[in-house]
Amino acid sequence: MASGKRPSAFEIFVNSQAAQIEALRAIVQGLLLRSADANLVADLHRTTVEVLRRNADEAPDQDARRKAELVVAQAEAFFAAILPIFETTGSTSH
Repeated sequence: MASGKRPSAFEIFVNSQAAQIEALRAIVQGLLLRSADANLVADLHRTTVEVLRRNADEAPDQDARRKAELVVAQAEAFFAAILPIFETTGSTSH
């Protein structure tokens, strides 16, 4: 859009999806930081990734597997971003 051109419907859709995901991520991160202890977050990380990896392993076809693997990667990235916060605040024991 640097050229002053109006965004396409697809660009608007993608940007909307990205904004929704970022908003949800911020909300979940805030809730975890305010209400959960580090052990709970570490357990949530472990169990979430286990379930998501199992879903990827059991995907019915290659497209579903690729999508499931992307979900695993996004979950790992989310936890990689929040786990250090607990470590720096001294509220983690893992």
